[in-house]
Amino acid sequence: MEVLGNKVVIITGGAGTLGLATAKLYLAKGSSVMLVDRDEKALEAAIALLGDQNVGFVVADVTRTADTRRYVNKTVEKFGKIDVYIYCVGVIGMIRPITEIPDEDFAYMKYVNFSGAWLGCQYILPEINNGGSIIIVSSTAGHWGNANNNSYAESKHTMTGLVRALSLEVAHRNIRVNTIDPINFKGRMMRDPEEVLISGDREEMKRIMSSMIPLGRYAQPEEVAHSLLFFGSANSTYITGTTHVISGGFRS
Repeated sequence: MEVLGNKVVIITGGAGTLGLATAKLYLAKGSSVMLVDRDEKALEAAIALLGDQNVGFVVADVTRTADTRRYVNKTVEKFGKIDVYIYCVGVIGMIRPITEIPDEDFAYMKYVNFSGAWLGCQYILPEINNGGSIIIVSSTAGHWGNANNNSYAESKHTMTGLVRALSLEVAHRNIRVNTIDPINFKGRMMRDPEEVLISGDREEMKRIMSSMIPLGRYAQPEEVAHSLLFFGSANSTYITGTTHVISGGFRS
């Protein structure tokens, strides 16, 4: 059975830490990859770093319908098909009590963390092959919640609902839909909470947060990326509608 060779993969947030780590794994297995991000310079740097003829990129805002339609169409134009769709975009937002969260921050959180994923699925489904895989990168916050980060937890719980409902909707096409739900991993998304929670002392906050994880450390991006590789491969053909927690043993 073909596991990953000749697959075409879209990775939104492709210039980010996890997106880039995931692209490396897929390319190493013989897949073609389309990176999607709104940061053109970061995308160009990612392409140069990957140095592979089977990778392309599209500059796009995943919360915009026109941009979403464009990155889907560009992928089909370049590679001829879509087999795997990975939504790897997210923002943490303000870390404050719910009574202090401005409406615009809550709206932005919903647009990026949920609406972008929903919009991507809407335009991917007419193009993705039967037997394909949709993988949404969510968070352990979608299981347990975070005090003073209410809007983030809400958006991640909503992503879980999307995956569970959509997996039933597309099961007749043998399309799998799952979430990968990591706890803290090394990358740019952790910078804000590390700085905010202890008045800018990132290293002390990192030490405290790591001490709460039974394995005693943040995940490496590659450790999360291997799960994204598994759910895009033929090794996961009977797994759908699930939430896959990557937490180093942490439980709320």
